[in-house]
Amino acid sequence: MNVPQPAATNFIVQPGKIPLKDILGYIDEGIPVEYLLGLDQGNVISGSFCNPESLAYKIVNGEIVGRIKNLSIVGNIYTLLKNVAAVSKEAE
Repeated sequence: MNVPQPAATNFIVQPGKIPLKDILGYIDEGIPVEYLLGLDQGNVISGSFCNPESLAYKIVNGEIVGRIKNLSIVGNIYTLLKNVAAVSKEAE
């Protein structure tokens, strides 16, 4: 039998102070991550995940230059959260 235990189910990040367009302007080459599919299927204990991104774009010199198809993101959520460079002021 599973015993009830406390756990985080929602993670809310407060808006930052920098506009998203300014943050994107600092990126030489990258991919903004907006929506991942199946995010709840990662390893909660280790933080590892491998998920397809539903919509992905390529950034070069601060500009979105195109769409990327069939992209999967692999990483560790605990490591990512320790290395957040900025949070935009726009919130959803």
